[in-house]
Amino acid sequence: MRKTLLCLSFALSVMLSVLALLQVSVASTPTVLYNFCSQPNCTDGANPEADLAIDLSGNLWGTTTNGGAHGFGTIFELTKSSGFTIIGQIYSFQGGPGDGAFPVAGLVFDPQTGLFYGTTSEGGTGSCTGGCGTMFAFLPGSGSDTILHFFGASGDGSTPRAELLLDSSQNFYGTTSAGGSTNCAGGCGTVFLMNPITNTYTLLHRFTGVADGTDPVAGLVFDSQGNLWGTAQKGGTNNFGTIFELAAPSFTNLAFVHSFSGPPNGAYPVAALTFDVSVGGALGTLYGTTSAGGSSVCPGGCGSVFELEISGHVIKTIYKLTGVGSNRSGSAPIGKLALDNIAGDPRLGHLYGTASMGGINTGACPATGCGTLFEICPPTRACTYRESTLLNFDGTDGQNPLAGLLLDFTFLGDSPLGGKGACPSSCVGTAKAGGSNGAGTVLGITP
Repeated sequence: MRKTLLCLSFALSVMLSVLALLQVSVASTPTVLYNFCSQPNCTDGANPEADLAIDLSGNLWGTTTNGGAHGFGTIFELTKSSGFTIIGQIYSFQGGPGDGAFPVAGLVFDPQTGLFYGTTSEGGTGSCTGGCGTMFAFLPGSGSDTILHFFGASGDGSTPRAELLLDSSQNFYGTTSAGGSTNCAGGCGTVFLMNPITNTYTLLHRFTGVADGTDPVAGLVFDSQGNLWGTAQKGGTNNFGTIFELAAPSFTNLAFVHSFSGPPNGAYPVAALTFDVSVGGALGTLYGTTSAGGSSVCPGGCGSVFELEISGHVIKTIYKLTGVGSNRSGSAPIGKLALDNIAGDPRLGHLYGTASMGGINTGACPATGCGTLFEICPPTRACTYRESTLLNFDGTDGQNPLAGLLLDFTFLGDSPLGGKGACPSSCVGTAKAGGSNGAGTVLGITP
């Protein structure tokens, strides 16, 4: 009998250990820092979709796709001195041929110039309805932006929807979701380079819509060798999207393409890739998400998290999201994964992401769910668990998060939310909708 009990106890212990490695739920507390449309006629903006940025004084900056004085979206600042609860500055895009409209991407701060740089998906010139979009610079306190490039000229890209990538020489790299090659209706999209110091704009790659993909809506990332990596939402061998590499130094050579195969694997990558130099050998590893594919619980799949070990180009699905309902991890991850790279942090190497739908679907949430915040421990790390759902959005704190998370405030000392280290003690992010006015929120996450 004793031997039998010992065997049962051991089996139970092993089973619990396996379950712990698969998925757990870790409760975190959301703190709504700001509800958009808190000003008359939504002059502060509405529907933030993009990642937040931080300046040298610790103030938060972002964009809203809608709202503002003209209804074309805003640039906003949440001041550190107010605990990120009061907007300090607002710029309202004006649209039309002279200015941008509807910024979907977030801002990039250049500490050398003190300027923020970004793109708008519409406004400006070109034959696109509402304009083909712009690239702009914004000096805090100036009250206006400076247009660096109007998209939409013959052969040029159009409709940029992704955050820019800044290198050490003040070059900016970006993508446009349309324009370029005429193989696709409206164009298949492009990769471009812009140097605002020399006012030099260069098209690096025009997507063909076939092997290399089409409709790149995500930003770019460098690897340890300085090569550019990105994703295209569609196209490729199976029309489920691609991962692509443009080799340094010219970035005109398409060095690698992976075509997603669709359910039960990944499909339709929307987010930028995340680079981790500390694993995967000398070349490092890339992580990313697909907005569909994965678990068949959702029509077309709930989305997945994958890793690409650059040496050998080994691609693995490391997590499949589980959809809508209680104890579900969400679906349709759109935002870029955030990596905890803080030395000494117990969550070193963990990934944090948002699912734009799924999770709980009761109360203020629609049947598709309000979205979630999740944590992934990659297989390359030793973990007590592999996935945890940190937060189910409930509508009152926001819903449909499309952006990634801003993790680390340790370079400013203590987190403005009271903790140290990375998520979940000092995460800040946005939700596109929900909140007290239904127009989205900025919120922090505490344990």
